[in-house]
Amino acid sequence: MSAHRHIFIIAALILLRANVWAFGDWKENARVMDISGGEDHTLVLTANKWVWACGDNNWGQLGIGNSLDRYTLVRVHDANDLVGLAHVNDLDAGWTHSLALDVNSLVWAWGRNEEGQLGDGKSGSVVKDFA
Repeated sequence: MSAHRHIFIIAALILLRANVWAFGDWKENARVMDISGGEDHTLVLTANKWVWACGDNNWGQLGIGNSLDRYTLVRVHDANDLVGLAHVNDLDAGWTHSLALDVNSLVWAWGRNEEGQLGDGKSGSVVKDFA
């Protein structure tokens, strides 16, 4: 794991433990179940199966419907660009893209797709959400 990944994971854990009140939709019983660090972004899966993200967002790898960097955790949007990708069992942060597996075994992918990493049969360096 790169030093950047370690820093983002540690920062995310500190934020989760120290500043839980700062996240509008955060619930006290939303324990962290999984964390994945990408190149410059972090994904967090909570026990209520919500996905959160923070970090660089140049390619839409945070899944929030834009390319603005966010350095506090924000809820990942769903396919209709509504806040709240939910019902997720697993996640993984790639270099400049992100993936999630939901309870129905559907794979969600968003972020950079230059090498076809979103698995939608296309490629190109564009911001894409939810292939």
